[in-house]
Amino acid sequence: MTKPAPALEPCAVWSRAFRFVLAALCLSAILEARAQLAITEVMSWASTNCPCAEIDSCHPDFWELTNFGTDPIDLTGYLFSDQNADFPRAAERLEGITIKPNESIIFVREGRLEVPDAAGFRAWWGEANLPPDLQIFFYPRPGFDELGDAVRLADPNMNTVDEVYFGATKRGATFSYETVFGRVIQSELGVCGAFQAARCADVGSPGWAVCGHVPLRITEQPIGQTIDAGNAVTFRIRATGLPRPRFRWYFNGQPLSDANASTSSIPRLVAFAGCGPAWVEKPVPPDLTLLNAQPWQAGEYFVEVLNGLETLTSAVVRLTVNSSPRPLVLGCPASPTCIPGQSGSPSPVALVVAPGQSATFSIVTHGYPLPTFQWSRSPNGRDFIELPDETNRDLVIPSTGAAEAGIYRVRAQNFHSTLDASAALVVKPKPRLKVTEVMSDPCRADGCDWWELTNVGDEPVDLCGYRWDDRPAYIGAGPTIERSVVVQPGESVILLEGRTPEFFRQWWGERNLPRGLQFISYTANSLERERDELTLWNPTATLESDWVDAVSISTAIPGASFWFAPADPCSEFGIASVDGECGAFRSADGCDVGSPGWTPWTPPCLTSIRNERNNVRLEWRAQIGSTCLIEYSDGLGSNATAWSELERLPSLPGGTVLNTPAGQKAQRFYRVRTIATATCADCP
Repeated sequence: MTKPAPALEPCAVWSRAFRFVLAALCLSAILEARAQLAITEVMSWASTNCPCAEIDSCHPDFWELTNFGTDPIDLTGYLFSDQNADFPRAAERLEGITIKPNESIIFVREGRLEVPDAAGFRAWWGEANLPPDLQIFFYPRPGFDELGDAVRLADPNMNTVDEVYFGATKRGATFSYETVFGRVIQSELGVCGAFQAARCADVGSPGWAVCGHVPLRITEQPIGQTIDAGNAVTFRIRATGLPRPRFRWYFNGQPLSDANASTSSIPRLVAFAGCGPAWVEKPVPPDLTLLNAQPWQAGEYFVEVLNGLETLTSAVVRLTVNSSPRPLVLGCPASPTCIPGQSGSPSPVALVVAPGQSATFSIVTHGYPLPTFQWSRSPNGRDFIELPDETNRDLVIPSTGAAEAGIYRVRAQNFHSTLDASAALVVKPKPRLKVTEVMSDPCRADGCDWWELTNVGDEPVDLCGYRWDDRPAYIGAGPTIERSVVVQPGESVILLEGRTPEFFRQWWGERNLPRGLQFISYTANSLERERDELTLWNPTATLESDWVDAVSISTAIPGASFWFAPADPCSEFGIASVDGECGAFRSADGCDVGSPGWTPWTPPCLTSIRNERNNVRLEWRAQIGSTCLIEYSDGLGSNATAWSELERLPSLPGGTVLNTPAGQKAQRFYRVRTIATATCADCP
């Protein structure tokens, strides 16, 4: 009689192949279950409208977890914490909690007198507004920072389940998510089930995730590559959705790893010898990086993007690894749309840094075997001195000064060839750029946030590569200016959220704005109505403290921009615009007051000169309320006569017009200069 085979336990195996298959299936099941969870709402105590004399009497932090899957999940052993806590030592552990399919549960920080228990939470938001069986759990810590924080959730094996990063708190609204990409946004009344709380007029949707999951979307496909053996290679993939995507790479049809989504590192500006500056990002998950690619790693790669509800497959791309001997050839990274940095660089391969900033040089070569490298430096481009121990592909200068400026050359050499390539380092002070006006609460219903940046220096500045962020200020967290925008001395540029320049001109009035006013549009980083900040960095900054300019913005006054009077010793940024004072005027459409495009540094501009019978009609624009001097000359060039005063006139809204006799000369030249800026009220 044949002995019966033993019953199989879950994930039991009989053979190596079967063991591999079942292990993969079990791992996949665990991953799918984890991926179905998502953090769908967060509120910091500083976000609520509830007034409180002491912090203990404030309404508390809370966050919401949603199970978008079809099976219950036991959360025993799961851990969560905020942005800075170290797992697992400073994390809260969940015990005895099960989250049902399509259920949202609430975690509330304890220790607040106004919400001591679940009944207090229900009274806050209104019993009738919440699910009748809503699970509410309390925990002792962490507390969420009002300047921006995060909620991070991990499973019992310390694998990241989800993480949500949010910015500075906005009073009266929770942080939720939008339904296109799943990004964190502030809740809006009536959107995705958001309602007003029974107390304090807070807006949110605790216990509900009525907008459901956000479909997965691959936003950047991997690209096939060819490299020489021994070099590093990185494949990139980017995707969005909610629950947030997980990534599984495959090589020739076999799974490689399970890489979790993570925030990208700050791009760094690197000068590539023989090519010029380009942005370089440190590879992070979900990227796949092979540090020392070998011929056996050549083949086809693709990614599965999954979140427990959906699975997408990326494009299949090929890696070709060359190991055949060949001479060296200079290569270049992908060309940027513009070369970041200040204007005035001596050559297009120059890296322009401010004193004290670090500088990085590199070189791209093709050829096999891999070359050796030797860097050298010359202050004049002729006499090069080798730099001891600088024999890597990259050269990093931690802190630059005048002594480090010059030409840097790298010699790459293998058995078959030698090549030299160089790049210049220019060390010069940061440009004099100032944030001169901000509007964060327009009274026009369809208005938008905007702010003004002015070049108060004496040379042009190209803003390509400049980065900025509001509070909390992190390099790379906010927008990067990705096109060439050259700002002349005295010129201002308007940075405009979510609107076109045409809309802005119609809003404020074409004739009220400087001629040729430039705009930079952006679609993120809305400015808060109740206190915020703006911080601007040049392209080579790597530290948050190494800014070009930074301003604090007071609680907004509806319909008024904030500015400052640079010539006034008792003035700080944050003066509210008043119609008719300091060049401020009322918008052409709406009730807003400001002076976009105009500062005491803005030069006047002649807009029209034409003959009218025996007169010459001059039209110009200048800061409203300033006084302009109109001058003329009957000749220009080496034999030009001195400029003669014609008249002094105040600048009016919409520009100023002057009719003057043409004179007896066959030709006459005119110019307008500002001799007095707009008058301002005295310091309080």
